Amino acid sequence: PGESKTIIWKVKNTGTGFLNDCVFEGFGDYLSWVSYGETKNLAAGEEYDFIFDLNIPENVGFGSYELGVVLNCKEASNLTKFNVEIIEKKFLFKVIKSTELVKFLIYDHYNVFLPLLQSDLSFNYEKLANHAKKFYDKINTLYLKYKKKTTKHKSLMENMNRWSKLINQRQSSKIKVVYNNSGSILNSSVIQGNFLVTGDLSFYDSDNLCEAYYLSAILNSNVMTTNVKIMKSSRHIFKIPLDIPIKKFNEKSQNHCKLAELGKNGQETAKSTVLALLEKNKNNLSKFKIQNILRKKLARILTQIDEILLKELRSS
Repeated sequence: PGESKTIIWKVKNTGTGFLNDCVFEGFGDYLSWVSYGETKNLAAGEEYDFIFDLNIPENVGFGSYELGVVLNCKEASNLTKFNVEIIEKKFLFKVIKSTELVKFLIYDHYNVFLPLLQSDLSFNYEKLANHAKKFYDKINTLYLKYKKKTTKHKSLMENMNRWSKLINQRQSSKIKVVYNNSGSILNSSVIQGNFLVTGDLSFYDSDNLCEAYYLSAILNSNVMTTNVKIMKSSRHIFKIPLDIPIKKFNEKSQNHCKLAELGKNGQETAKSTVLALLEKNKNNLSKFKIQNILRKKLARILTQIDEILLKELRSS
């Protein structure tokens, strides 16, 4: 009673189609026992180690329980798959997702077709190039055919840009601090370059790299993850960092500059560690293994971050 356990559950999609937005959830009387982990899309034949937390209530008596846990997915096996499509290169964007986010690092990205202008991320159907327009018409037709009747969005583009998460100037920032929206462990990374951020990540755009590393250090801290677990948030944790009194970055503050330095060192350590792991085990390396190894490699840096951060929080 009162304990939390991390559960790793290997899942394989044995079907012939895609399973979208797979996530473990508590079922029935055990709904509140499970802290939701990350969501993952599974292709046919793909395996993945899902991670979630099991939180035993303090008022539960000792004994044996048949825990109700269910893996919820949205099946998309009846949708057409596009193996080869020709599009103009200018409509290919680099995109990052939470599935590749670990402590201090996004270790991979996706090349994604988007019918947007590179200059300002605007959507203008009439200005689309020939191949881009044809492909967008194909996938938009499928969207309209298979979308739920309750869905209010009248086009695929309108759906992708819900809440204006895609088409906004913040996405054009060359420096972003990203962190995961769900899960029980808060991870963050500084992203530099032309990368778009998907809706399963929250991000802060900045023009100051030191400020970005400062925020990344705080978001990756054990202190922040402890607060996530204390607040017992399940699926959505993106608001929790906003409830912590994080001070605005001050380049004249010795503590702030030290946190920025530790954030940068954390990213360098994570990057070199993951690159070495991928070279040796590219075809047999799960995110869970990466996180376990990084936990040991980054232990000293995270301890230093926690010590400084606690001083800052006490003085706020």
